[in-house]
Parts: sequence; structure tokens; C-alpha cells
Amino acid sequence: MEIQPRSGKCLSRVRGMFGGMTPAEQKVAEYLISEPNKVVHSTVTELSRLTKTSEATIVKLCKKMGYKGFQELKIVLARDVGNGKERIYAPMDPGDDISSIKRKLFQEYKIALDSTMEVLDDKELARAVKAISAAKKIEFYGVGASGLVALDAQLKFARINLRAAAYVDPHVQATCAALLSSEDVAVGISYSGTTLDIIQNLQIAKEAGATTIGITNNWSSPIVQWLDIALLTSCPETTFRGAAIASRMVQLAVIDTLFLSVAFESYNETLQYLVKTMAAVANRKVLPRNQHDGLQHGIVGEGGSSEI
Repeated sequence: MEIQPRSGKCLSRVRGMFGGMTPAEQKVAEYLISEPNKVVHSTVTELSRLTKTSEATIVKLCKKMGYKGFQELKIVLARDVGNGKERIYAPMDPGDDISSIKRKLFQEYKIALDSTMEVLDDKELARAVKAISAAKKIEFYGVGASGLVALDAQLKFARINLRAAAYVDPHVQATCAALLSSEDVAVGISYSGTTLDIIQNLQIAKEAGATTIGITNNWSSPIVQWLDIALLTSCPETTFRGAAIASRMVQLAVIDTLFLSVAFESYNETLQYLVKTMAAVANRKVLPRNQHDGLQHGIVGEGGSSEI
């Protein structure tokens, strides 16, 4: 499928397309994100000097983002910043104290979540919810930090009695993908959209007849050609943020949006499943301190267990 960037916040577009930019374009993008007010008051020549890139690179990036040129990008950016629609990003520095790191990190989360909410298409979400709700089997594929998101998704959907599985080993992904059918759904999670294992295994799933869904930050990445449904995030990861910090948060937010939407489609039935699964682990929680003495003497309270 071919994805066109949605109209919306200028910096949301920058974040959403970051992974598909050249190294020189990424330098310009990082400056746009960190210093939008300065960009608004700069000429293309001045921005070229500030970012140590060519004017041609800047113009090319503007057109890649869907603007006619640098002047149109500045107009849109000025309107967004002037309306308070874009929060100014403050990058972390090695000299930051704990308080600054905390403040900047939480600000980064807020910006990433707001930007993702802006670019995440409701129609694509609805299509994904419909496919997952009707699926005989749902498989989530991810590696590294995205694998943790896949495991979280498995737990959530399994709790409402859907046949969900998460695979973080590429060979296992490939093996299971080959056995899918037109009744099944495969969800690939890749921030960059360029992770070869996820791309190849979604291809296997699609060729097996499954509906393929992708959660990715890169609108122009290779993963897109194997997707029936694309769920886009908007969050740059650079330098220390390469440790998948904010990107993991927005991926989890997309999963939670899917989970809640699917759950609410059959609310009463879903509630029964949640009650059952909560009851199944209720006696595995630490008891209040006033109940510990009873356990130590072999006395089991209501819903309790004799094992500590």
C-alpha cells in the first residue's frame, strides 16, 4: 500500500517521516524539531548554515514533506507554533541533572503521544479493529524493544479470550506466519519499518492470505508494501533516544487503542473474561500486612493461599 502524509502539524510530519530521511535531511529535521521558532525566522541560506547542510537538501526535504518549498513550510510551522499547537522540544544534554532529565523525558513522551494522535488515522484504526475482532488467530511480531510491545499485546488480547500470540524470534515468526490463513491477522511492529526480519515475515503472512497490519514510524519504509493496514506513529529517536524510549510508549499507546476498541465492541462479554482472568491471579498477590501472620501459622483467608 502507498501512504501519503496526512495534513496536520508540521512537526508531526517531520517526526513521522524521520526514519525515511537521508542523514543530511535528518540533521535539518532535528533542528526543525528542537528550534522551530528560529526556523520560522530564518532564510533557507541561514538554515543551511545552522544545520551544515546544503540549500538543496532543505528544499528537497520540504517537498518530501508535501510542501511546495521552504517558504510554505515556514508558514505552516509559524501558524502551528503561534497557535501553541506544537510544543517546543528540549533535547537532553550530558550535563543535565536528574530533575532536568525527568522534565525533558516526560515532555518528550507528551510530544510523541500528541504527535502520534495527530497522524494516527481513525479509518485505518477502524479497519484494524474490524480485522482483529473477526480474526481466528492474531499474531504479533517484533524484535528488540518492539518485541516487548508484541508481548504486551499478546497478554492484553489473550485476557479477553482472543487467540493471540507474540513471537520475538524471527525463525519462529516465519514458521508461524507460513501457517496463517485468510481468517488470521499478523501484526508487525517496527519503529524504523526497515527491520528485515519483520518485513520478510509479514510478506510470508500476506502471501499465506492473512491480513497484515503494521505499526511503524516510517511512512516511506519497505515494510509498507506488505501491509494491508498501516498504523503510523510520530516520534523521532536520536542519540540516547535510540534506546527506544518514546517510540516504545507510542507503540504501546497504539496497542492499547486497538485493545480497548476491540474490547468495547463486545463489552458485556469482554467484562466477563476480564473478571475471570482477574480472579485467576487474585490469590497470587501479596496480602496486606495484617494477613501475613495468619499465613505464617497456616491459616488461609478468603481467596488466599497457603503458599507464600
